[in-house]
Amino acid sequence: MVSELLEGNRTLSLRNLSSITGLSTHTVRQIVRKDLKLTRRIPKFMPKELTEVQKWTRWTLAKDNLQWLCSHEDPDAFVRRIVTGDETWVSTYEMLTKANSFHWISPQDKRPKKPLRIDGLKKVMMTLFFYCAGVILIAFLDPKDKIDSPRYCLTLSKLKEALRKKRPHLWKDKSFILHHDNASPHGSDFTTCKMRKWGFNLLEHPPNSPDMAPCDFSIFPKMKAKMRGIHYPNVQTLKEETRNILMAFPKSVFDDALHEMVLRWQKCEAVNGEYFEGNGVQIDPLFAKGPADDSDEDSDISQADQDSVDHSQEDCDSD
Repeated sequence: MVSELLEGNRTLSLRNLSSITGLSTHTVRQIVRKDLKLTRRIPKFMPKELTEVQKWTRWTLAKDNLQWLCSHEDPDAFVRRIVTGDETWVSTYEMLTKANSFHWISPQDKRPKKPLRIDGLKKVMMTLFFYCAGVILIAFLDPKDKIDSPRYCLTLSKLKEALRKKRPHLWKDKSFILHHDNASPHGSDFTTCKMRKWGFNLLEHPPNSPDMAPCDFSIFPKMKAKMRGIHYPNVQTLKEETRNILMAFPKSVFDDALHEMVLRWQKCEAVNGEYFEGNGVQIDPLFAKGPADDSDEDSDISQADQDSVDHSQEDCDSD
């Protein structure tokens, strides 16, 4: 009976099962844990409930990107030409997560308390672009501005200048591949026309897919993890510390994020466009995980490269 009840509703607690079946809680626990070998887990939260059309679109674009990648003689070189970016809010105080908030307490201690919100916090919109060897551009939005197509194109023009200084061999023949998500300013006709005019090669991003955007699944969470629980006195300090954190990440963090994106295309294709995180999808990865190779010309951010990035950042901050 317990097995049938759980097949119909996996959210029933031991107490619910005990009440329905008339068995003791201890007996129900023995049946669930030892006989049925079930454990209780919190569901993995997904961005949204996908329709069949949305699943098909995700699957199609992930498959197309993989085909484009595999059509190249050296797929790894293809990945190393990708320049990806996105926006995120950064706050003068990032709240600690539940896992970060655990305290060791003695029997005499009172239970710790944590506020749900803190008044007086300020936040600023940051745009980041990076490639396999590190940061290319960090830009902060003026509080008076908003992210629309003209403002985003202004940021892309700053990216052009940073690319010209940082990777002149790719900028000269326009062999870099730009990747960003499907936010309105990114995919508008205005932005598309500008990118076409500038000769940008665009890597299409599947809609409803933050799980396949390197900034969303890798860089931003890692950045904010280092900022949690720290009070920044003002926005200027926040900008400086955000920049310092990103610039301090080793090359492998950015390189792994881009190769992980390819792995996620594979997983999306394998599950027919469903959200795949937490499903334990088994695939044959295109790229074997190994130590980063620092021998090529783009492997490290030289001091001159970092200076050029810093100059472009200062330009963006003054907009």
